[in-house]
Amino acid sequence: MGTHCFRKQKKHGHAWMPAVGLLAILLLSASACANYGRLRPVADMRKNLDNPMPVTGYKYYYDGTEGYPYHVIGLQRGYVFSSRFWTPIAPAAVELKKRVAGIRPYSATSPYVFDILDPRGSVVGVLYSAEPGATVRFGPGRSVRLDNAFSHGRHPSSIGGGK
Repeated sequence: MGTHCFRKQKKHGHAWMPAVGLLAILLLSASACANYGRLRPVADMRKNLDNPMPVTGYKYYYDGTEGYPYHVIGLQRGYVFSSRFWTPIAPAAVELKKRVAGIRPYSATSPYVFDILDPRGSVVGVLYSAEPGATVRFGPGRSVRLDNAFSHGRHPSSIGGGK
């Protein structure tokens, strides 16, 4: 009988351990996500696709061929976006409109237009895309990287990168 009471007491003595483990997992996952931004769909997507206007102070890049890009991105100056898969374009309205018009939809609902938000929720860019989403990561030196599961075999999961 003494052993049975001991087991109950020991079980209650460690009841706090799952709660501490769960708290540790939550803290680790929150810190791991600290450098992730997100994409927010632009309210008037059709207007932005039909008549894209360059934002003053943004640098623009496209991914894919010049006439038929997969994506066009614009980022505030001061952010680093460099990848061998992206080509800079002039921030002129005619150049931006030509690239965005070349994006070919993969479905009836695409292409898409997103605001790019940093980890604090501030708008730092715009993404015109044939695909419905991407993961936005911010690195050291204000670098930005977009990872996309919908890469269609072009380059494994990555649609851009930072240093």
